[in-house]
Amino acid sequence: MLAIPFALWQCQNPNHKENVAKILGVPDAEIISSEYSYEIGGFGEGHGLATYELSKTTIHQFLELNPRIIPENHASYSGWKRFDWHTSPVDSSLTGVISICLHYYSGNSDKEKKLAELERLLGQPGVFHAGFYYPESDYPTDSTLFILDIQKAKLYVIDSNT
Repeated sequence: MLAIPFALWQCQNPNHKENVAKILGVPDAEIISSEYSYEIGGFGEGHGLATYELSKTTIHQFLELNPRIIPENHASYSGWKRFDWHTSPVDSSLTGVISICLHYYSGNSDKEKKLAELERLLGQPGVFHAGFYYPESDYPTDSTLFILDIQKAKLYVIDSNT
C-alpha cells in the first residue's frame, strides 16, 4: 500500500503547523510563511515542493534535540523506510532518494532551478536532511525528502512518486 504523498497531505491538512512540528520533533513550530506547488503527471506520478520559513525559536528548539528523529508516518506503511536528521555530507546509500526528489524535470524552469539550489544546499554546513522512501534507497519509486536550512530558517519538503 502506498501512502498519499506527504507534502500533498500536509498542504491539504488544516493542521500543517502541527505536521511541521512533528517532522522537526519540536513541541510547536512557528511558521512565518509558506509556499507550495504540486505537479501531477500520468499514471499517479507527482512531485511536490513545500517551503516553510520558520521562527528562530523553532530552529533553536530543533538544535536542542538529541537525538533528532522524524515520525513514523510513512514507515507505518508496509515497505517504507526512513532516515533521521543528519547534516552533510549525505550518505551515499541515499543517492537514489536524493535523485528522485531533486532531479525532477517537467518543463517548469523555476522549479528545476529551485531543486538545483536545494541539491547544492545539501552540501553546506548548517543544513540537515531526513526523509522516507519506498521500497529501496537505490531505486525508490516514492520518496519524501526534508531539508532544513538552519541559517535561513527554512524547511523544504520535497515529495516525489513515480
